[in-house]
Amino acid sequence: MNRNNNTSMFVSYLVRLNEFIKENGRLNLLSTHVHAENLYRDLLNYLFGLSLSNMNEEKQNAAAIDLIDRKSKLIIQVSATCTKRKIESSLSKDIIAEYKKDGFTMKFLFIGNQNENIKNGTFLNRHSIHFNPKIDILLTNDLTRKFIDLDIDNQNSLIKFLSKELDPINNVDNQFKLSDNFIDTQLSMSLSSLGPRYTPELNVETENMLAFEAITMSEYFQKENYKYLRKIIDSIKKKSESSIESIKGKEFYRDFMNQIDLDISKINSFLEIHKSFEEKVDQLKEAHAVLDNIQAASNTYLVYEANFDKKDKDSLIDYFREITIHISNFNRFLDQTCYRCLYDPYLLLHGEAGIGKSHLLADMAKKKRAENHIVFHFLGQHFSSQIDPLKQLLDSLDLVGSTDQFLSTINREAERSGKRAILIIDALNEGEGRGLWKSHFQRFIDKIKQYSSISFVFSIRTPFISQLLPEGFIDSNKITKFKHHGFSEEDYSPVTSFCSYYKLEEPIFPLLNPEYDNPLFLKLVCELHASRRRSSFDQDLKISNLFSFIIDNVNKKLSTHNRLDFDSNLNVIHEILQEVIRVQHISQYREMDYKDVYKSIRKVAADYTSYDTKVLEALIQENILMDTVNYKGERIVYFAYERMGDYLLANYLLETFRTKGLSSDELLGDIREDHNINKYFNSESNLSFNVGLLQALSVILADEFSIEFFEVFPEHEDNFSVMEAFNESLIWRDGASITKKTKDYINKHIFRYKYSLDNFLNVLIQKSCLLDHPLNANALFKILIKNPLPERDSFWTTKISKRDINILKIINWSWVNSRKIDAKTVELYEITLIWTLSSTNKTIRDSSTRSLVSLFKEFPETMKNMLDRFKNVDDPYILERLYAAVFGGVVRSNKHELYPELTKYIYNEFFCKSEVYPHVLLRDYARQTIEFILTTHDVQEIDKSKIKPPYKSEWYKSIPTNYEIDQLEQEYTKDENGRLAFSVKRIISSMTTEYGRGVGGYGDFGRYVLGSIVREWENQFNSDQELSNIAIKRVFEMGYDIKLHGEFDINISPHDRHNDVIERIGKKYQWIALHELMAKLTDNFPTFEEEKIYTIEYQEYLDRKNKNLWNLIEGKEEMEDIEKEPNEEDHVIRVNKIFLSQYSGPWEPFMRDIDPTFLLKDMPSKNLELIPNQLPTNPTIKWVKNDSLYENSQKYLELEFDGTEYIALYSHFDWTVKKEKSKFNERDAKIFLASAFFVNKSRKEEVLKKRMDSINGNGLPLPNTYSIFAYEHFWSESYIDFEKERTSYEDNDVMPACHKYLWETDQSINGGNIPTYVMPSKIIVDYFNLKQQTEGIWHNEDGDMICFDSALLGYDSCLLFVKDKLIQFIEESDYALMWGVYAEKVAKKHFHEWWYTVDYDKGRFKKYISDEKNLKYRK
Repeated sequence: MNRNNNTSMFVSYLVRLNEFIKENGRLNLLSTHVHAENLYRDLLNYLFGLSLSNMNEEKQNAAAIDLIDRKSKLIIQVSATCTKRKIESSLSKDIIAEYKKDGFTMKFLFIGNQNENIKNGTFLNRHSIHFNPKIDILLTNDLTRKFIDLDIDNQNSLIKFLSKELDPINNVDNQFKLSDNFIDTQLSMSLSSLGPRYTPELNVETENMLAFEAITMSEYFQKENYKYLRKIIDSIKKKSESSIESIKGKEFYRDFMNQIDLDISKINSFLEIHKSFEEKVDQLKEAHAVLDNIQAASNTYLVYEANFDKKDKDSLIDYFREITIHISNFNRFLDQTCYRCLYDPYLLLHGEAGIGKSHLLADMAKKKRAENHIVFHFLGQHFSSQIDPLKQLLDSLDLVGSTDQFLSTINREAERSGKRAILIIDALNEGEGRGLWKSHFQRFIDKIKQYSSISFVFSIRTPFISQLLPEGFIDSNKITKFKHHGFSEEDYSPVTSFCSYYKLEEPIFPLLNPEYDNPLFLKLVCELHASRRRSSFDQDLKISNLFSFIIDNVNKKLSTHNRLDFDSNLNVIHEILQEVIRVQHISQYREMDYKDVYKSIRKVAADYTSYDTKVLEALIQENILMDTVNYKGERIVYFAYERMGDYLLANYLLETFRTKGLSSDELLGDIREDHNINKYFNSESNLSFNVGLLQALSVILADEFSIEFFEVFPEHEDNFSVMEAFNESLIWRDGASITKKTKDYINKHIFRYKYSLDNFLNVLIQKSCLLDHPLNANALFKILIKNPLPERDSFWTTKISKRDINILKIINWSWVNSRKIDAKTVELYEITLIWTLSSTNKTIRDSSTRSLVSLFKEFPETMKNMLDRFKNVDDPYILERLYAAVFGGVVRSNKHELYPELTKYIYNEFFCKSEVYPHVLLRDYARQTIEFILTTHDVQEIDKSKIKPPYKSEWYKSIPTNYEIDQLEQEYTKDENGRLAFSVKRIISSMTTEYGRGVGGYGDFGRYVLGSIVREWENQFNSDQELSNIAIKRVFEMGYDIKLHGEFDINISPHDRHNDVIERIGKKYQWIALHELMAKLTDNFPTFEEEKIYTIEYQEYLDRKNKNLWNLIEGKEEMEDIEKEPNEEDHVIRVNKIFLSQYSGPWEPFMRDIDPTFLLKDMPSKNLELIPNQLPTNPTIKWVKNDSLYENSQKYLELEFDGTEYIALYSHFDWTVKKEKSKFNERDAKIFLASAFFVNKSRKEEVLKKRMDSINGNGLPLPNTYSIFAYEHFWSESYIDFEKERTSYEDNDVMPACHKYLWETDQSINGGNIPTYVMPSKIIVDYFNLKQQTEGIWHNEDGDMICFDSALLGYDSCLLFVKDKLIQFIEESDYALMWGVYAEKVAKKHFHEWWYTVDYDKGRFKKYISDEKNLKYRK
């Protein structure tokens, strides 16, 4: 009957919609609820004859009310939350009282979950609106009963309406019409099919999501393109020809501008054309294409080679550098966002198994759907091997029609919305369909390409790319590849998020195993520990144990009476999974027919449970297995976590050999001949395809049978997949299984190939911190120490310098968690970190140094051991920073009882030698360590004269000429191609000094580094190039080798995408050679100036010449006639040497490159306030002109913090508001800057008078130290030298109360921030015997905090000193306390500035103005 059919269809529609809403609620796809409100509005109007309208269209997110019929006085809430709490919450809303007054009735329509019992409840009705639960709660059954009462015509009309709304796609006039409901339903179903591979609650944002910005033309991508291109144009506009003085410089600039003129016009064409972003893609493509041209034209090398004025050269170099930096930053952004997908919207996402590809694609699909993109998501496992994939897509969607109809409909709707549609196929390598793509993919992609508004994203596990895609497919189809690394960044935010979700403690060791970068693995481990109520992670977790634990846990859960009800003492689930593996073993592609698995499981389960029909379903619910329907309509089963399946299969294959009791040789033979094992590895392609199984077998064979896989199949011992699996197995194997034959294989095969050696080093790094493991840091030490510097740099330094993730994890974890480390393993961490000091990546080297300092600070007893262990390492880069870390550890540790022995060790090993190690920085760290210890310990054995420069060293036997260096270059490049030879030329070019090879041919290192440092010694040589030539020769004597290092050096970019400064191996040797040169130079050549003594006649000539010059300067007319200048050399009687103050340390000339005593990882940004914002909302000119800021100075100098009164020895408040792109004089600002000083009271009036008459600069007596370590204050010779120099030119009546610490040469502080803070001066530190416990925080001997820089706590920068202590100090010392102050107000292009002195006089703040300006900015 039609009426029965109609009722069945009506119920089917509503039930499907309920299920869809429930599932979307789980996945947070809440846009469906909005569509549902409108659908139910029309449905209720149809069923009940109402005139409902959607309140949310009248008032967005109207509280408690979704639908309203004002004529019938009816309000309805449509909700997916069918609970008493929901009803009472809605009834309690204040808005309900208003409708109660107007006589409205309230109803609830529940969609999604249905609960018939809800009608029988009693509810708190706060406003007593008319509401009868039995009548006014509407469920699906109520709507069905109303539908049955309709006549057949009205039923037919309603079914037609529901079909139009809820059927996926309607074919009207041979065109498809998409419905939002259909798109959301399909996406929801597809994401649900991912099972444990997608858990929305465990989403961790990573950089990987940026890969989809270009392909979807996101708003963020659009904004960033505009921003970067404007920056590039603005940087080009910064210079004009008029700013260049020399004629040749002007010509050079004109040539540059002519060269990029067309490029600029293309960028401007994009920026200036008034069209939408989508309409300007072609112009943007042209703008992207010219970036390389502009960068090439901006090459600073071209300026170096040019011949014109030096000042213009320097100016153009700075100009070009700014341009190239902006372009480099933009290029990094474009690479991160896969920008080529903007023009060709086809993206391949690849990565290792379980790394999170599916989760990333699912998360992207959900987000882009929420942004109103049309998104269809498919799973590769659902495709079959024979049928056209496009036809399979349509079949999976239950659509009838052509693929062209389907695609054209999507394309049309995408064009209408202005948002690209996205087709996603996840995991092409899975399922039967993996044999499909090589023959069908080209036709598939050709079809997609016909529709410009459809983008296509697909994923493949990395090893399968070549197997699945035809050769050249990616390039010929302009497909962009993006590799997904999972969580493989060095931070621990994913681990923190997972631990928080599962309520676990964070691990007390760095998680180095790459499986922890795999979201699915991390999730399994967390679930395991949570279920076992473990509070922490196992450091050496075996994966086989993990799987056993997981299966045991499932066994326990399913044994309960309300599940499968079997004896929990029996390993039922283990036995059942053995049967599943048997089915898998005989299945093609390891995917099992659902029915076959079901039957096999029932046979086993029937002996243990009466619920044998429910076992397979239970295993799917527990995420051990997954089921899905492929595109042939076949229901299949597979393991949710593929690695678990590999291990269970490997165990299954080896099970029969466990009980045979055979000898090793017999076992080898039997396993080799076993057909079941052989079938997986009988060809190269099978080896590659089954690499996961190969890894699992390698672990079990080694751990249980003491057999290596390469022994079973020796013909494959050099096979890439076998070596890869061997390295992978070492991660999971028991340490005891690593025997002599294992090590022989490593030496003979693994070390033979760069790729396998690199992977083996990954294993050593992962195992480095495991106590008693044969591959821990001790093994790493043995391997690295036996290789000389050049070879070691070629395979180790090059590896770790390119941002090795596990190295970064060890570094960052040790830095932050040094107190958590077990004392038994700390030396393993230290050994690993010390080897990373060889890196040419300055960020890694600096961060590793600080991590080592953190460990030495907590475990000072290990310092002597590390010095002794590494004393013979042939890499000065390592030794230098090791001694730096020891120095940092000594000054930061509180465990001083060990110091005398350490002092004696350094003294004897380092300074009591015939030649002190020739390295200027290493010497300084060794010396500073001893000198610091001697401030608190009296070590009789130390001869202090031996630890101070100059030291003993032998000068070089010869100084190479430029010709000899040229010959050296030819010798090292004669048999090499020009490409690699450039690495040698780069060294020599880099080290050319300013005039070392004529005018203008210098290198940055030669001119700005070496040339600057050796300046005081230059007069003892023909030129500074001679010294540079010595260093160049030493670079090659140390072993720089074009074959070992050339490839790395010519390919390494000066900056990577993380802004790390990565230098060449050649540059590393340049630094070593320079520091050696300076050590020998300071030992053997005291510095002096030369004074020429002339004849009387020549001296009189010079006097007359100088007199004329002064007359000319002063504008006087009298000028003496001066004869022709005599030849100077003919009149030199003698030359006197005037010896200068001699070299005392690498702070002058400045050579230090890190402060090892500073341990903060981040410089806190200002997010807290000591004083509320003092800038008015709308500042006026009247406000600028008044004296309020000046008059209220006390507010900024006397503050309360946490209930204690403080005086600010330094005070800096800056409230500035400046709109983007506005000029400096268009800002609004209020600034207060003050620095305190002390004056003997007897000189107070004199000092005040001087300051009122004249002040320098901003008037603040605030010394800056940029070459003194944070914890060298105030005991070190570097500080003593600084004070000598400062007091030689400053007013000594004024004693600064504080000074600013600043360190610019650091690459380890997050965000590239410069370490800086203000500290109290020596006079007040000594008075209270203050100690700097942590950076910027000072305590007295009683442990009370007396002084701190509030900027280090996230506040404004103020050096706060406890008020009563400061008053005590000035009164007992008979000092006056004063401040130099600069204050400023700006608004409406007017400014008001003060320079004044504040005198603290018995609690009053008296002010004395030095200068004041109250003006309008000039135009």
